[in-house]
Amino acid sequence: MLARRALLAHLAAMPAFASDSTDPADVRRAFRKLRYRLDDGVVFWWMEGIKYGQVDADVRPLFVMDVGFWFKIANQADGGVVVSSYELVFYRDLDTGKLLSDWLNPYTGEKVAITNRPIGPNQNRYRPDGSLILPTELGGAAVTATNTIGPMLIEGDDVWVHDDYTAAVTPPGGGAPFRVNDWTTYRGSRAQVLDPAVTNAEASAHAQEVTSWQRWMNMADRPGTMYSRTVGRKVARFDNMPDRYRRTVAERYPDIARDPLGSFQRAPEKFER
Repeated sequence: MLARRALLAHLAAMPAFASDSTDPADVRRAFRKLRYRLDDGVVFWWMEGIKYGQVDADVRPLFVMDVGFWFKIANQADGGVVVSSYELVFYRDLDTGKLLSDWLNPYTGEKVAITNRPIGPNQNRYRPDGSLILPTELGGAAVTATNTIGPMLIEGDDVWVHDDYTAAVTPPGGGAPFRVNDWTTYRGSRAQVLDPAVTNAEASAHAQEVTSWQRWMNMADRPGTMYSRTVGRKVARFDNMPDRYRRTVAERYPDIARDPLGSFQRAPEKFER
C-alpha cells in the first residue's frame, strides 16, 4: 500500500505537458493513459467490426469480428512498464450474427473449420521513456516487428494518438510468415490526458488492419490480403464488456468467463494464425 501511494504521488507530481506538445515522451505518456493506465492495475478493451478479403481492387466482407483483450500493467523500479495481455477473438455471420465454428470460403468454395485460438498470455515491455521493446517471439513463433507511437492530435477537448504496428510472424515449423499491419487511433479527453491526477483516462479506438490470409482458410498461395476495420472502448471490468461478448466467452471458455484475470496464469497459447 505504501509503495502504491508513493507511485500515485509521483505520478500526480509529474507536470502536465502543453496541449501542442510534440515531445515523444509526452505523446507516449498520453498513449499510455489512453490505451493502458499510468498506475498498476488491469484494463479491458472490446472491439467490433468486419473482416474483409481483398484481391486486387476487389474487396468483399467475410464475417463480423468480436474482439476482447485485457491488460495487466506493472510499473518497474527503473521507470519501465511490463504489460501482460490476453486476447480472445470470435467470428460471426454477416447476416445473422450467429457465432461461426465453420465458414464457407467464398474464394475456394470450401467449408473450413475456424481454428482461431486465444493469443496469450504475452508480455510487452516498455522502456522508461515509453517506447516499446519490440518482441522477438509470440506463442513459439519468431517475430520481426516495428512500432511507432504518434503523432498526437488535439482539437478542443478531443485527443487522438496513433499507434502503428507491423510484424512478420514465422511459425515454429517454418514457412511463409504471417504479416500484420495494424493502425490504431486512440481517442480520449484532452482534460483527462493533460490532468496529472488522472492515471486511467477514458478512451475509445478505431483500428484498421491488413494481414496475410489466415492459415485455417486454406488459401494456399492465392494472391490477396485480409483487411479489417473495428471500433471499440476501454472499460474497467470484464462485466463492462458487451453482453454478447461475455455470453460467447462463457459458452466457449467458461473457465475464463468465471475468472478472466486467471487467464494471465494459463500456459501460453501457440500462435496459429
